Amino acid sequence: RPAGAHPPVLASGSGSNGSEYSLYDFSKITTLVPFEPLNRWIGNGPSYAGYGKVYCEAHRHGAKVLAWNQPGPNGTACPTTQIYQWWRQTDPRMYNESAVTEWAAATAACIPAAGFDGVFFDAEFTPPGAKGRAAVTMAVCKLKEALQRTLPGAPVWFAVGAGAIVFDFAAMSEGEERCV
Repeated sequence: RPAGAHPPVLASGSGSNGSEYSLYDFSKITTLVPFEPLNRWIGNGPSYAGYGKVYCEAHRHGAKVLAWNQPGPNGTACPTTQIYQWWRQTDPRMYNESAVTEWAAATAACIPAAGFDGVFFDAEFTPPGAKGRAAVTMAVCKLKEALQRTLPGAPVWFAVGAGAIVFDFAAMSEGEERCV
């Protein structure tokens, strides 16, 4: 791909029954972000049986699979979105560097163990003011730092629509933190 080009992303979303992956052109897809929890489809009958296979198919073609809030290919659920609860509830732990570091370490240890290759954040809420955005930046940077120890080169990606009000992209990519 040309220098500076963004990789194509496949986001598997609501309404999918899991069989559509056979139509995906994995020669163009570099990253899969499943938005449906894998365990939602397990045990719901044969029409949903293919959903979990998309993880394996993506990896077979060299595509990365990023965690959001779903269990991984092996059924392990990571605490990735626990931080969302803190942010939404203005839980004091979101401002506590030790608590955030602990969350980041647990998430970073879980990501490769669950079969994921990185993390995707899709947050659709507004953190409380500048202090809240700074807490979000700290959490993302702590996670990226921890991921570099457990899975070097692991991407941390964002939904930029609603995420623009939650994530301070400039601080994380160009600012003092420069963590993503």
